[in-house]
Amino acid sequence: MRYRFIDGYEFEANTAEEICTAIWKSMKFSFRSSLQEWMDANASVMSEGLAEPLRTDSPEHHVEDMLAAGIIRKI
Repeated sequence: MRYRFIDGYEFEANTAEEICTAIWKSMKFSFRSSLQEWMDANASVMSEGLAEPLRTDSPEHHVEDMLAAGIIRKI
């Protein structure tokens, strides 16, 4: 499937882990050394203004929450 991140970045991915990894690797600066560190940081930044924080216990939950919040969209 094809997705668009909130910053306009478009990518293809088939699993939640691939979605998270694609977004993490697309970042101009790589401050995080693991996918879990990236999800934690992403949740912290993206949760500002959201009614519910983004879950970080699994890539599947993180992606579900980003889709629900409009942070990523299927295209």
